[in-house]
Amino acid sequence: MNRREILKQTSLVVGGALSIGTISAVMSGCKTESIDLGWVPKVLSSDQAQLVSEIAERIIPKTDTPGAKDAGVASFIDNAINLNILGDKRTTLLSGLTQFSKMATDKFGKSFIEISDEDKDEVIKAVAADGADENKVNPIFKQLRELVVAGYFTSEVGAKGALAYDPIPGEYKGCIDFEDVGKAYAI
Repeated sequence: MNRREILKQTSLVVGGALSIGTISAVMSGCKTESIDLGWVPKVLSSDQAQLVSEIAERIIPKTDTPGAKDAGVASFIDNAINLNILGDKRTTLLSGLTQFSKMATDKFGKSFIEISDEDKDEVIKAVAADGADENKVNPIFKQLRELVVAGYFTSEVGAKGALAYDPIPGEYKGCIDFEDVGKAYAI
């Protein structure tokens, strides 16, 4: 072997060793911070769970009553998908979640989770109307909205925070005015 071949071989070995370490460091620096959801998703990926949580919070936001995040709606939706939504319906729902991310990236150059609340509302409205005429709502948004509402009002937080909660109701009064009651009751 001549001197030129030895230098070439040595530089490949040294360069490869340095490159592996450098590539590893760069790639580990590129990972996004994972947010602790407080629960482990069964069907949704972590990113999808965060996306569902943000969408749910925009559908039922925290005001003077708890919001969808407080009620754990994303966990409810993950569990509903795991137990009740199977086959093509599951695939359609999970692939439909990408519409929110794609529209946010196309319009704002950021993921749905990173954009402002006003921009999130704009994306949700656009996805809800996407491919639908004036009288119809996108089936993906409609299904997700129904799951959010069901998850919220069947949770303890939602039932106690948004509905009148009386664990031990009084006597039966068959005909009373709604104004006397104040709001719908959770059972």
